[in-house]
Amino acid sequence: MLINKNLVTLNLKAKTKEEAIKKLAELAQKEGKITSVDEYVKCVLEREKAYTTGVGNGIAIPHGKSKTVKEAVIVFGKTSDGIE
Repeated sequence: MLINKNLVTLNLKAKTKEEAIKKLAELAQKEGKITSVDEYVKCVLEREKAYTTGVGNGIAIPHGKSKTVKEAVIVFGKTSDGIE
């Protein structure tokens, strides 16, 4: 399954893009979708350096390719304050 209720957090506590990506990666690891949070976050942040994944209206779709990914997954997080 690409997404489930355990991969959604509507009250994400993160102040920075890096912190948000790490917390969402932790959800993916907890669900068995990735094997290494650190490796996955590294890949996503490398992708962010090449081109932003912000799509406007306060929405971003950070992503990356990594050998740590066991299965394709969507993890959704919403913050109350937003993140630049």
